[in-house]
Amino acid sequence: MKNLWLKIKARPIWLWLGNFARRHKITSAIILLVVLGSGYWAYVKLTDTSGETRYVISAVAKGTIVSVVSGTGQVSAANQLAITSKVSGDLLYLGVKAGQKVSAGTLIAQIEAQDAQDSLETAQIALAKLQEPADKLTLLQAENAVTSAIESRNKAYGDAFNTVDASFLDFATVLPGLDSLFNNYNTSVYFSNESSLSDTAKAYRQTASASYYRAKTAYDKNLADYRAINRTSASSTIKSLVDETYQTAKLAAQASKETKTALSFIIDQIDTSDQTSVMTTDLANVSAWLSDSNSDVASLSSAYDNINSATRAVIDKQESLVNLQEGPEALDLRSQELAVEQKQRALNDYYIRAPFAGTIAKLDIKKNDEISNGSAIATLITDSKLADISLNEVDVSKVAVGQKVTLTFDAIEDLTISGLVSSVDQVGTVSSGVVNYDVQISFDIQDQRVLPGMSVSADIAVNARPDVLIVPSSAIKSNGDDYYVETLDQNGTVTNSQGVVSTEIPQQIIITLGLSDDTNTEVLGGLEEGDTIITQTLTSSTITKSATSLASLLGMGGKQGSSKTGSNISTSKTSSSRSSSGGDMGGPPTF
Repeated sequence: MKNLWLKIKARPIWLWLGNFARRHKITSAIILLVVLGSGYWAYVKLTDTSGETRYVISAVAKGTIVSVVSGTGQVSAANQLAITSKVSGDLLYLGVKAGQKVSAGTLIAQIEAQDAQDSLETAQIALAKLQEPADKLTLLQAENAVTSAIESRNKAYGDAFNTVDASFLDFATVLPGLDSLFNNYNTSVYFSNESSLSDTAKAYRQTASASYYRAKTAYDKNLADYRAINRTSASSTIKSLVDETYQTAKLAAQASKETKTALSFIIDQIDTSDQTSVMTTDLANVSAWLSDSNSDVASLSSAYDNINSATRAVIDKQESLVNLQEGPEALDLRSQELAVEQKQRALNDYYIRAPFAGTIAKLDIKKNDEISNGSAIATLITDSKLADISLNEVDVSKVAVGQKVTLTFDAIEDLTISGLVSSVDQVGTVSSGVVNYDVQISFDIQDQRVLPGMSVSADIAVNARPDVLIVPSSAIKSNGDDYYVETLDQNGTVTNSQGVVSTEIPQQIIITLGLSDDTNTEVLGGLEEGDTIITQTLTSSTITKSATSLASLLGMGGKQGSSKTGSNISTSKTSSSRSSSGGDMGGPPTF
């Protein structure tokens, strides 16, 4: 035995125990069981509370209650744009790759744009010409053009007056000649004497006679006006005379035409050769008068048009001279500036640029492709992310823009991002009889690990009460419409952590409730900070379960889960897909 004790002292105890256990396995097992069994028996004896009621108490303290509405959804880019081409042509340059970050204005692609460039340069040259002041030579040329136009206008008036002179020479033959036919001056008796004519011939003659008298009336007035003016008269007077003479010539032509028609019909109807010969001569004269009258109509019309054309030319040349002297009109200048701007925008369409900073999420083209108007070029998304969640009609009524949100992500453990509600849809979507509303949440910070399309969970703080009295919801009981908590006489004895043993009956304190969540409830009246209340009643069975858990810690039962002690900040979560439950007793109502 002495040698055994010396051996034990000569080496560490654990080495000795290890060797002993290997050599005496059965003996070692028996010793271990005896030690554990004795320990368990002693623990049960020490904690035996059969027949006792214990109370867990805590002091009323101030804290913060936050009511939360929860929902799930997906991450999306704050802005996503499918970039398309507005023009057609060959792709000359491709400056980005899929996944590349770009800033606003970065050139993504360039399409061949020679025609658009030429068009822009033409418009720019025209604008430059407008903006340049006129030189002396140009002004002199414009002044000469005005002088030449005035001379041409004067000549047009002179030529028109000559045409009027020629027309009156013809009128001196035509009108007297027609008068002799209708008034029996050396003419056929058959034409001048209506009694010898058939009814149809009479009708033709009467129509011709009426035309003649209209022409005669116009001619008499026209002749008086013609005699009253000369070449030096005012331009407006000469122009009016030309127009009046033109109208007289048309009436003379009409009278000659209808007289010719009447003579032709009568000649076909008579059988007297001497009368036929006379009327044939008359017919030849009328035909000549008709030709002269038609010629006068054409000449006078041309003369009138020449006057108008020459007058407009003088006005145009004078305006051009004024424009050169004063510079371009503001409207003309602005019109050409707009033309340049339009051509510039058209050219810009051939250079496809990023409209905002972001990432090229997708590239739909490659170099040397032939691009068509409307072809997809790339998909651009912003680095800023948003969360889009869906809430039912009950929960969405509590949500407002600006409320704070806590975001978590299934794909990224331990990542929590704060945010704010940025928009709430005013029109819901009905699916299977359930109305849901989309809520958009902006991120306070951007994490590159968060990608569009990821699942996201959002807790929206819809109400918060800081620095208020709170008690555990499990401590609150009800009696009809009243709510109360229980308290004990302070003479109770605390036994370890198993609560307070008291022979006193707990007292009831009526309280007024405020905001409540799944864990705690706000107390508006009935309690003060520091008051102690019963939060849990422990029976013998409850304590036995606790002892069993402790035994598990010693290795004689299942694995005990860990517990966490929270702070005085309580959070209520209301899921959009389920309704909140109360406390252990059904709980107080949520306010």
